[in-house]
Amino acid sequence: MSRFTQQKAPVVTDCAWPRDVQVSAYARVSQDDRRRCGVHPRVEGEVSLTAAQVRLVRETYTVIGGSPDRYSELFYHRLLLNHPFARALFPDDMTHQIAVFEKTIDVLVENIHEIARLRPKLSALAKQHVKYGVQAYQYQAVGTVLIETFAEMLGRRFTVDARQAWEVVYAETAGVMIAEAYPVDGARPQDGS
Repeated sequence: MSRFTQQKAPVVTDCAWPRDVQVSAYARVSQDDRRRCGVHPRVEGEVSLTAAQVRLVRETYTVIGGSPDRYSELFYHRLLLNHPFARALFPDDMTHQIAVFEKTIDVLVENIHEIARLRPKLSALAKQHVKYGVQAYQYQAVGTVLIETFAEMLGRRFTVDARQAWEVVYAETAGVMIAEAYPVDGARPQDGS
């Protein structure tokens, strides 16, 4: 038994990562918790972005990608600073993780207009996250850090409309991943094994 599965995770009662909870392989997540935390997948698997929002996501991502600072490095710095116990989920050398994270976001942005094509890959990715010990309620904190990272990098160019577009992208992507890997109401997560 891994160190991530030795204790049963608490029922999620809040969207933030509680500081006193041990990293565990799963949390009991009800449909109400998913809705309250802003992660609820659409049945048909399509991101509900308007054409203007798709354009904003692509434009802002192009600007972020053109920055001399890698957003993924800033993202992980902020994630581990704000949620230090998450460090146990990652390797000591983050170089590969940072590159993989960027590639994942690249693919997401490239396919933003037809996210349903990515559902099998998102499902596999979510199940891999379960193996690493990620809990469903932790997706909300990751989304918050990602959006705030983009806001910091873009400054005034990260308008209310751009923020809303990215929030939809993240919420629906995370919703698909959570639905695929974490059954409702406390059943063991699906880790693909």
